[in-house]
Amino acid sequence: MELPKGIVTIIFTDIQGSTDLWEKLGNKFKPVLEDHNNILRKACSEYNGIEVRFEGDSYMLAFTKPRDAISFAVKAQYDLSNHKWPKEVGTILVRMGMHTGEPLTIGKEYFGSMVNKAKRVQDATHGGQILISAETAESVKDNLPMLKLQESESKHSAMHDARCTKNEVSLIDLKFHRLKGLERQEQLFQVTHPSLPKMKFPAPRTLAQVKHNLPVEMTSFIDREDARKTVKDMLKDKETRLITITGTGGMGKTRLALHIAAESIDEFPDGVWFVELAEVKDKENVVPEICLALGLMPTPGLEPQKQLGYYLQNKKTLIILDNFEQVTAAASYIQEIFAKAQFAKAIVTTRIPLNLPGEILYELSPLSAPIQPLAFSIQHLADLSQYASVMLFLERASRLKQGFKMTKENSSAIASICTTLEGIPLAIELASSKIKYMTPQEIQVQLIDKFKVLSTPSPGISPRHQKLYNTIDWSYQLLTEQEKQLFAQLSVFSGGFFLEAAQEICQLPENVAQGFSPAVSELIYSLKDKSLLSTKEVLGKTRFSMLEIVREYAKSKLKKEELKIIAERHAKYFLKAAIEYCGGLEGPEPEKYIVPVKEEVENVRAGMDWAINDKNGELAFGYAEPLTKGVLSDYYYLGDDGVSLMKEKRQRLERALPIIEQTYGECSYQVAEIKCLLPSFYITYGFKHEYDKVQQLTKEAVEIAQKIDDKPLLARALFCFGRSFFKPDPLRAKELVEKSLSISKYQQDKRFTSRILYMLSVISDSLGDTKSAREYAQESMKIVEEIKWKIGVLGSLQHCGWIEFVAGNFNEAEKLYKRALTLNGDDGGKLTIRESLKGLCRIAMAQKKYIEARKFSEQVLQQDLEANVPFRVGWSFCSLGRISYAEHKYEEAKRFFKQALQLIPETNLHPFAGDSLYNFGLMAWESEEKEKAVIFQVGVDKIWKELQVIDSSKLKGIANELARLEKEMGKEAFEKAKAKAEAMSIDEIVKLALED
Repeated sequence: MELPKGIVTIIFTDIQGSTDLWEKLGNKFKPVLEDHNNILRKACSEYNGIEVRFEGDSYMLAFTKPRDAISFAVKAQYDLSNHKWPKEVGTILVRMGMHTGEPLTIGKEYFGSMVNKAKRVQDATHGGQILISAETAESVKDNLPMLKLQESESKHSAMHDARCTKNEVSLIDLKFHRLKGLERQEQLFQVTHPSLPKMKFPAPRTLAQVKHNLPVEMTSFIDREDARKTVKDMLKDKETRLITITGTGGMGKTRLALHIAAESIDEFPDGVWFVELAEVKDKENVVPEICLALGLMPTPGLEPQKQLGYYLQNKKTLIILDNFEQVTAAASYIQEIFAKAQFAKAIVTTRIPLNLPGEILYELSPLSAPIQPLAFSIQHLADLSQYASVMLFLERASRLKQGFKMTKENSSAIASICTTLEGIPLAIELASSKIKYMTPQEIQVQLIDKFKVLSTPSPGISPRHQKLYNTIDWSYQLLTEQEKQLFAQLSVFSGGFFLEAAQEICQLPENVAQGFSPAVSELIYSLKDKSLLSTKEVLGKTRFSMLEIVREYAKSKLKKEELKIIAERHAKYFLKAAIEYCGGLEGPEPEKYIVPVKEEVENVRAGMDWAINDKNGELAFGYAEPLTKGVLSDYYYLGDDGVSLMKEKRQRLERALPIIEQTYGECSYQVAEIKCLLPSFYITYGFKHEYDKVQQLTKEAVEIAQKIDDKPLLARALFCFGRSFFKPDPLRAKELVEKSLSISKYQQDKRFTSRILYMLSVISDSLGDTKSAREYAQESMKIVEEIKWKIGVLGSLQHCGWIEFVAGNFNEAEKLYKRALTLNGDDGGKLTIRESLKGLCRIAMAQKKYIEARKFSEQVLQQDLEANVPFRVGWSFCSLGRISYAEHKYEEAKRFFKQALQLIPETNLHPFAGDSLYNFGLMAWESEEKEKAVIFQVGVDKIWKELQVIDSSKLKGIANELARLEKEMGKEAFEKAKAKAEAMSIDEIVKLALED
């Protein structure tokens, strides 16, 4: 259900002592909790409330009317007090607090200071009590609810007999109190009703009751629910004495510790103390700083740590030691102090663990961030706003710029900002601070220079947090010289590294003074301990990585001459890896190489880029084949080989070609190979300009092969030359590919021969020669099965399925596609699964099994969204639109085709736009909107011409449809509508469709 907007009343509830009840009753508490939930949900529904959030035994509810919120609270407390609870439970006492105001709405959640205040009001309540803020009281003071609560025979009925006819709600002014995390004192009111049990409540549970020095939270605490719960659970454990929160600078360690301290304040009656150590440099000053925070004066003749230990004895106290990383030598003092203070606990925030006995480590990770930059604009805004980093940006930005919110226009930029900044809270807060002067789109562009943009002159922020650079530099200055050197060298890795790669690539000179150099592995472990590296497990091995922002800083510390040495070693290392992966992907078990390829793809790309930039023709040529066969983004298995990546690969090869020509000569085997490889990245849609370029490249490759008399090379060049004629002249294509086959058969290259046979099958199919197409496909299938080339087998199965589909043999086609799905397996390639699902969808459509067709098409769409390739998403929307059209669900069909057209900004003009307009034209004709039908079909013709499409089926299809319209409408009416359409631009026609 959608959350109410504008002014709302938010209520928080929880069961008093629920943790103790769980420990006491175990599973017997479950039915008790279910009864509690049913009572609250029933009352919430009765008074038109919305359940915003539920966790454990806690609720967050929203009401559009404060009167309804109070009525809910009274009714729920009444029902709870009259419910027959098990004897071992006693009475369930629920704490309720509410506040009225306008929260920040992000997706399906409320945020902002208004929500914080509602929670703080609830924090002040006791079990069975209802407290409200002054704002809520003001809004109902002249309109308090009149509730006639029917007394049943219960434990309270006799108590209320004398007054059960009274129905009015009343308020008791509890005066002003300092609530947790709020700067000023707040007036509280208690809600009462004659039918509620008489209970004398202690003073509200506010900060005035507990000694503390916690600073006020000036901004709302965003998400971190998992971290908050985990650390709070650690803190509640009776055995816990010391919790250390670690993480990279700017991750929000201090904020998390303070928030947990404020929430846990009632559990430490002897005080909660915050000790800021950022300015303390000498270990001897750490304990005096703690004493100062606790208000302890020095005792002559007594060491500070002993004095503090004695003071804390038998005291239930929580101490927050913030920024301990530069005084880790004082860790032994902390151990000594807490050895004496058996009831005291500490939370330490640091970038370096203390390594003390009993220390519990919690590594704080970045906030969740979108991971699909290209698909931002097609994500629903509510879905996008569920990411914690996006929530943080929106909350902070809305504070600085009145009325700011996420829209379709700026959502892509906001998501990109959060992704670029990797969910680092400090970086996102610094970026959001620019919203006063810049739009999200402008901030996104400026993030090319992160360290320049991510700064703020705010006097309320410590110097190390005013600039992102300062935050990372703070950690860097704590490193030894050799750690600094290795830290800089590790910046050469893109996307992370395994230990063996770092050991082979990085070089550290011996420490002259000590006569040795620590092992690279030991230094890496130390950098991990100091929060400059993060880890994850991959296939049973530890993989290390740097946040990209940290990597940029590290790279700035790498000297130019050192960079050249390390980068060359990196490029050579990953060329060997790329060749190994290439062979594995083309082998019988390619799925074993999927994870390694995904992990190292960025390193392989970086290696080739360095080879090109360094004009190293030998290395650049070495990377060319893995690039084409998929290691740099495998077409079959990684599922991300969209047009943008096709273009990226092509650009790499085009940049490498002149370097390779200079290294090996223009008429060389290596140059011809590149000219054969390049066409793989030109033929994407079948546009005329692409085929022209490919024909030129492959013709030159044929000429080189003939000049140097290299038969295997000539066979490959003829094959590529033939492919370049596939759309414009399939007969010429067949002639050239057959020549390639005649040469290849003598070379004993079975894999290449299977590819030639596959291509001949495709050409024969396009010529309508199903018999030859089937024979070539079966011959190709026989070879790929013989050599156990799994990718080849999958492709052949799908192609054979297509041939049988075209021939009308639906059952056989279905068997082939399902066999491909089975062979593919759960760990196989996303694109091979996609093509099989598309085939099954076509079969279902041909048989008018629209429910099945929709199921397959929706699976394809889901994969396309996950693969993050907008042009494929566009085709999937078109597929769903065609299914809806076939079912005569025209409005639904329009929605799908509109979703496809809305992707044009992501993909530029694309054939799916023509397909969408074509269907809009058909639907316009069905609706008797004849002029629109002509406009849309003329729009299709314009798109085909703009894209220089040479696919004869597309050109014939639109020509036939326009001829049909002319015949049905009459020449005069048709020409009039056509003239109007010709005067419109493609954008105007698309806009007309989107408004339809």
